[in-house]
Parts: sequence; structure tokens; C-alpha cells
Amino acid sequence: MLEFQNVTFQYAEDDYQMMKDLSFQVEEGAFVSIIGASGCGKSTIFRLINGLEQPQSGQIFYDGKPISSLSHFSAYMPQKDLLFPWRTVGQNLALPLEIGRVPKAEQQQKVRAMLKEVGLSDYENRYPKELSGGMRQRAAFARTLLTGSRLLLLDEPFSALDSLTKIALQQWLLQEWEKYRQTVLFVTHDVEEAIFLSDRVLVVYDRPITHLEAYPIPLPHPRNREDLKRPDMQELKEKLIKELGGGSL
Repeated sequence: MLEFQNVTFQYAEDDYQMMKDLSFQVEEGAFVSIIGASGCGKSTIFRLINGLEQPQSGQIFYDGKPISSLSHFSAYMPQKDLLFPWRTVGQNLALPLEIGRVPKAEQQQKVRAMLKEVGLSDYENRYPKELSGGMRQRAAFARTLLTGSRLLLLDEPFSALDSLTKIALQQWLLQEWEKYRQTVLFVTHDVEEAIFLSDRVLVVYDRPITHLEAYPIPLPHPRNREDLKRPDMQELKEKLIKELGGGSL
């Protein structure tokens, strides 16, 4: 679905390249995580996919077409939920439908169905300040799904949450992905989170990024956190932690 082909990029204010001749692919319906040290360029990959930055050379393709010729093919969810405080939860979820000029009655129907899906039916008319951190992230993810995009870019969406909420949302996100099977590219600092969620983990070791080291995750679906206790998963976790220098980088 997504392909980087010999992409080179450097920020104008920097005297070094973030990536050089980078090539990798993401298959349709896959859940792929990118991990690496802070400042290594993980989020820059998202900025290039979103068109917020342009490569100096090389191309990025979506379904075989250059992304420069496309629009609205991906949906982005950052670390902060970015829910508008002056809009209710239901109105926040309706935003991508409003932008897409979906009829009002259909908007309401889709929003209510999605609120039920993410367990927030009772909060349609509440404001974001009335929700817990985990509920806000569920609402933000629901809004991302309502864009209708087949490619979801999730940039450390759980990193600001407490550990128990984070674990609960990881399990919830996995269940939602197993249901919808949209393609997910997930940036995280957390090695265990990457292993638990992903079909494949791509590791950034150096800058400029010249390649992403791929580690397949041999866990079946559905999966649960007990699977992380398997000896092969423990071995992979320790290997990645050792090579990257920490568990939450």
C-alpha cells in the first residue's frame, strides 16, 4: 500500500540529512511500528507521508501512485488528542464528516455508531474536559476512523498516559484493528508496545536513515499480553532494548 523509494530528506535549518536513499514498504492491512531513539526521524517519516515536508529526491507511493498526486489518503493521530474544547464529543467526531460534506442526518448516524463502537455512547453531548485521558484518546481514534482513510498514521498516541491506561488502550486498539483491518503505521518509543501491537517492527538505528531493520512478530491474532511472556518474545524484546539502549527511548 505504501512505498518509500530512495527518499532523501533534510530540514532547511539543519546541516545534516534526516534520511538518505530510504526505501521500505508497508503492506495493506498490516500493523507496522517504527521505533528508534528520540530525534532519529521517526515523526519526519509521517510528515513526508502527510505532505507537510517534501523529499529532496526519491518518491513516496500509495497504491502505486505518487502521493504528490493524491489527497485525503491517510489519517493522522498525534500524541495529543487535539479535540476542540468548544465542541462536544459528538461534534468533534463529526468534523471529518463535515469536511467531507456528508449530509447532516448521515453524520449523526455514523457518529453515534462510532461512539457505540468505542464505548462512548453516553458522552456524545459532553465536552472533552469532562473525559479522562483514555476516553479522550478513544474519541480521537474514533474521529480518525471517521475520516474513512485506509492508512492510519498514529504518532505515539499513548505516550502521555499513565501505565495502566496505556496498557488498557493498547489492548483496545488491537481489538479495533483486528475488526477493521485498516493499515496502521505506528510510531512509538516503547519496545514492548511495538512488539505487542505489531505484525512487523521497523527499527531506526542511525541518522541519516538509510534503511529500516525489519523484525517480524510471530504472534497470532487475536493476541493478549500473556503472549509477551513467550520465550521468543522475551528474547526479541531484550535484543531490541539492548541494541537501542533503553525500553522507552
